[in-house]
Amino acid sequence: MSSNSNFQTLHLLSGLESMYLLIYIVPGIGLYDLRTYAVKNSVHAASQGFLPSSRNRTLSYLAQIGHILSSSLRLVVVRLRNLEACRFFAMILSTTCRTLFQLPLSFPGFKAYSNMPYVDVTSSTGKTRFKYTICTPASEEADEIDRNLPTLLFIHPVSIAEHIYYAQFCDCQLRRFNLVSFDLRGGHGGTTGDRVPFRYGQVEAAEDTMRLMDAIKLPPCHLVAMSSGTTIAVEIAVTQPERVLSMFLISHLCLEIPLEVAEGHEEVNEIWASAFPDESTVKEDAIYDAGFGNIQYMFSNPKLSPLVTAMTRVTYPVAMVRWNYHHLDQFRIMNLDFYLNRKSHPKSVLARIIGSVKLVHGSEDVAYPKSYAEEFLRQLEEAGVEASLLEVPGAPHYLSPDFAACINPVLHKFILQNDRFDLALCAPIPDHVVSPWEDKMRQAGLNPDGAEDADSSSDDGIIINSCLPSYLVETLDFL
Repeated sequence: MSSNSNFQTLHLLSGLESMYLLIYIVPGIGLYDLRTYAVKNSVHAASQGFLPSSRNRTLSYLAQIGHILSSSLRLVVVRLRNLEACRFFAMILSTTCRTLFQLPLSFPGFKAYSNMPYVDVTSSTGKTRFKYTICTPASEEADEIDRNLPTLLFIHPVSIAEHIYYAQFCDCQLRRFNLVSFDLRGGHGGTTGDRVPFRYGQVEAAEDTMRLMDAIKLPPCHLVAMSSGTTIAVEIAVTQPERVLSMFLISHLCLEIPLEVAEGHEEVNEIWASAFPDESTVKEDAIYDAGFGNIQYMFSNPKLSPLVTAMTRVTYPVAMVRWNYHHLDQFRIMNLDFYLNRKSHPKSVLARIIGSVKLVHGSEDVAYPKSYAEEFLRQLEEAGVEASLLEVPGAPHYLSPDFAACINPVLHKFILQNDRFDLALCAPIPDHVVSPWEDKMRQAGLNPDGAEDADSSSDDGIIINSCLPSYLVETLDFL
């Protein structure tokens, strides 16, 4: 990208940030506090199966109106992005707002957009602005990795975002290393850009991931992936083996999808699509049904932990925006076709893998039995790949949130065994670390300190709230 283009983009983003500040943070009125209060009560009501009270609904409307105004202003700026006048307008607006209102770059529930880690990437399937996260022993929001330490690149499954690895990024042992994650394309988290094309799958996602690795200057990495993310990891390992030091694959999907699992994903897609019959209608009962089906697939037990409940509170309102009536094609591509069209590799291709592979399987995975993991283990071993399998008793398909105590020590040991770094240069195990998503999860109801709030777990398996909560501002307002 040219320096002029970089300059233009920088000031566009500053302008968007200032527009957000103007709309949501009205000095002297305390609109932010009103929104937070309304959202907290609305989320609680939704979790109990009731509609918000008229009082809270009125307050929530303030948030919705603000979101509409912000979206409209954003659209204007985006459509003017190639005009010279736009960058000067954005620059003047940004400077004026900060001077006039003496606004800080950050405040509770919102990290200033200009400081967020994003990177622009171009691949054969389009242009993408990837949201990514780098954690080092010294910082949960680092600008770059520590070159003296091993680097772990986490690839999340479709349907959710990078915060699925919350429990790994706040693990003291793992934070001895560089931990890097990102949001996939196609409507996930804070990543934006061109729509993913028809038949976007593991090959295309692997290409995007490698372009991201180049853009943020990552060295050869240890890949950590879960569920559908494992297909991307393996694709990278067989396409450019020198990039991958090892792979830690949780609930792999590297073989063809079983028929009954495919039918389940097709049903979820149909239900989700039925939730958006037209551009002005959202059927929350259908979203609940689709979400409940996904929750069963991911976590087996509809009684969710406080951490997973907080994740649903963050994930589903985002999904309702990113995969609405106008983006149902993106939902289908990423949440159905990505599963159905995945391909396994012959042994001759698997033989290109040069690092060790650790497979992890949960004994209570309702979709994939242990034999599915054992079959892939057999294929890897017959291809000459050093591989092993760990079964975690009682664990579901998505192990990373609630079974971190089981898998994190194994991952830590696996990295020590498969990296040639100088142990003397490795940071000591810290006494305390903070997850990069802790603020977001706290505002979604999680209490990381251990005390469980009354609203922090869900018997119904999913929290839906059509209002846009404050903890989603960071993700949504600049999409």
